[in-house]
Amino acid sequence: MAPECMMSTKDADEKSDVWSYGVVLWEVFTLGETPYGTEKIPDLRGRLENNVRLPKPELCNEVLHDWMTKCWAFQAKDRPSFTDIKIGLDISNDTEDVYDYV
Repeated sequence: MAPECMMSTKDADEKSDVWSYGVVLWEVFTLGETPYGTEKIPDLRGRLENNVRLPKPELCNEVLHDWMTKCWAFQAKDRPSFTDIKIGLDISNDTEDVYDYV
């Protein structure tokens, strides 16, 4: 859950969905680990405010982890749009060196 949704009654929007997309990527590349484990919401909120994020999964390269990190910008306005993500992660181009795990 994006910080702004966790800390208020704000409804989800595209930017909070981008946060969640970054978490889904993390879950995929950790082969289904639970993000933030059993951390309680008040503790997690403080960690997020202090810019502590999920670690880079072992099966994830730096390019993908960089996109995950961009998705987890604390301020929603600083997160990429889904269009930016699509362009940045476009595997239809010649990106064999970036996506060597595919």
